[in-house]
Amino acid sequence: LAGTPRDRARALIGLGRAELLLSGSHRAVEVLEDARDAASEAGDPRLLADALGLHSRASWLAGRYGEAMHAATAAVETLDGLDDTPQLARAVARLSQLEMLSGMPRAEERARQAIAVARRVGDTHAELNGRTNLVVNLANRGLTPDVAEARAIVEQAVETGDAAEAHRCVVNMLWAAQAFYSRAELEEMVESFRALLVGVPAAEDLDRYFELSYVVLVDVPAGRWEAADAAKRRPMWWTGEMLWYELRGGMSLRRGELGAAARPLAELRMRALES
Repeated sequence: LAGTPRDRARALIGLGRAELLLSGSHRAVEVLEDARDAASEAGDPRLLADALGLHSRASWLAGRYGEAMHAATAAVETLDGLDDTPQLARAVARLSQLEMLSGMPRAEERARQAIAVARRVGDTHAELNGRTNLVVNLANRGLTPDVAEARAIVEQAVETGDAAEAHRCVVNMLWAAQAFYSRAELEEMVESFRALLVGVPAAEDLDRYFELSYVVLVDVPAGRWEAADAAKRRPMWWTGEMLWYELRGGMSLRRGELGAAARPLAELRMRALES
């Protein structure tokens, strides 16, 4: 029903965000491509940056890493030379997130930049995103993850109604902390974070991804293989499914069932290379 390209872009951005929260990453990519085109037609760089930033997130979840990085970089470049805005804070945070996921050294500086811009313009979402990215970046550099900082991020995300960032921080903290803490310490930390998420709605299927991550990172190394056998729900997004194939193929391999391991491990390799 939108009568102008600007209104159409806004409507499509809203639809794309909803598709993302509901884990429809492939559908979100298509919707946000249309949003990008409408925002470009409207000649509004801030609206275009919003569309590109969300398109970047959707592309990563759909396993299209090259497109994700291109869109995230374009979002930042679109706002080059303009005043600080929430759109700039979110664009820089999104780019730092992708760089963090790739282990790029420059991700740390980018995360700090996102946090600084977000605080200047009062954008809580971008600040929380950047702070989570920074915690993981520092862990990538060999520094023990700051549990107190992660807890503060989750608490603020819950308080401000940012379910996606609350779940994302907990997932990222599990992956970062498992390299630094004993199993008992890790289990205790995880339970404390789970308590913070009681009543928080699922977003981007990250709750399911967290449970699968816990099986892979905690239960299997602890010898609780029955937990792996009981894991029936795979994440709905393309990149998250890689962990599912790692679990299925890895458990078959551990049991000497080489034939059963071959197919999921081949799928894992293909997706890892493509993503």
